[in-house]
Amino acid sequence: MNNILNLIKELAPEIKGIVYDVIPGGEVLEVADAIITNAKDRERQQIENEQALVARLLDYPYKSHGFDDWYTTSDGNTKFDFTKPRFIDVQTIFHKKEQRTLAAAYKFYCGKDLTHAHSADADTMATYEVLMAQLEKYDIPADVDGLAEFTAGNTRFADFAGRIAYDAEGVEIFNFGKYKGQRVADVFRRDTGYYGWIQQGDFPQYTKNVFTRIYLSLRN
Repeated sequence: MNNILNLIKELAPEIKGIVYDVIPGGEVLEVADAIITNAKDRERQQIENEQALVARLLDYPYKSHGFDDWYTTSDGNTKFDFTKPRFIDVQTIFHKKEQRTLAAAYKFYCGKDLTHAHSADADTMATYEVLMAQLEKYDIPADVDGLAEFTAGNTRFADFAGRIAYDAEGVEIFNFGKYKGQRVADVFRRDTGYYGWIQQGDFPQYTKNVFTRIYLSLRN
């Protein structure tokens, strides 16, 4: 426990007078009453806000670099100078040190080493075996449509390059450039030259074909 507290003090020396304990997993066990040397002279509400901030610092020990909301208190005002402390994100360490390769997945799910990696036959068979092991291990859909939806992520795309996404209603929208987030058809109605610019640009042919299909649908 002392090692954890010493590490926290080293990482955030600006947060003085704050004494708290943590238990494994980053759960808050205790946040002390004293916040900063002159805390007694501050309004109680501001003190409570700062205490809440310290507690919230421990709410995101994993993937903390992906959040920005815990840098501020409930009233939106930053209470500490976060330009000096150094933050450690254990998820980043995990992703950097543990492989995210087919060979690693094959070893994890199937318990076997992938020989002749990157050959078409070996990779295809390993991918199949990993999928079968995942279906057995997890409670996930076992049909093609269900798996496609499950693995699509938060954003669905109309092309392989991810330049054209779908909105909540399943309509194609731009996923890049000055019209990002706007419906492709609406933009082409207003700015026909943008379609020409895309066709002359350095976009994958399949992406251009999808744009062409949408463009021609407006001409019919």
